[in-house]
Amino acid sequence: MKKTKLTVIAINNSDDTSLCAGGKCPAIYRSEDGRIFVQGNSAPEDVSRAVNVPKGEALIEVPESLLKKLLATL
Repeated sequence: MKKTKLTVIAINNSDDTSLCAGGKCPAIYRSEDGRIFVQGNSAPEDVSRAVNVPKGEALIEVPESLLKKLLATL
């Protein structure tokens, strides 16, 4: 199976654009075909209960500062 190539488009803890490793998370990535992926902490259980998250999906927590970096990038 072909490995999908992801490019960091916003990262919270560093200006480094390497894939999230060594504590440089959370991050937002774009695939070559334009899909967007978010890496972050799973939402705490009390927060997850507030949303009916379908099977196969996850509620991910990202800081507002990361979303501001994303908007600045786009």
